[in-house]
Amino acid sequence: MRAIVHNSADKLITMKKIWFKYSNEPAEQIKSIVNASINGIYCLWWEDINTFPESSSVELPAGKREKILVTVKPCLSEFTDVIALYVGKGDVRKRLISHLKTSKSKTRNPYTWLESMFPDQDLNPLIRNNMGFSFIEEPNKLEQIYIENLAIGLLKPIFNARLTA
Repeated sequence: MRAIVHNSADKLITMKKIWFKYSNEPAEQIKSIVNASINGIYCLWWEDINTFPESSSVELPAGKREKILVTVKPCLSEFTDVIALYVGKGDVRKRLISHLKTSKSKTRNPYTWLESMFPDQDLNPLIRNNMGFSFIEEPNKLEQIYIENLAIGLLKPIFNARLTA
């Protein structure tokens, strides 16, 4: 039996995941579930570890200075049986939808990172069949920061690498 380290972080980790495979259009599914006014913390999940590359290189931002090529390996935390891809905070609906399409900025975008991990593959069916999300509402910005950092520490999501050195 594990201790609850923080009720909100525990809720983000243990709550039922919403999988995109039950919808034709993930962005529309997000819009139908997540109210436009919800601020909080969210997690992107990958369900089937066998469909994820064993090891892959992806270019991640290293602070404001540069980008670094990082080898990522999928791993399961002791708290869940699916892969945590990314934990974020803020406007939940807007942020989740932005993570499901390519970004011009190419900085903090899980979709762009997945493109580099699955070269020459149509990413949309992979996302539809394997990706999902969970979220909690938290209007307090200081609590958002705390819960996001705690969830990152517990889940070790592969796209939350802090590369500032």
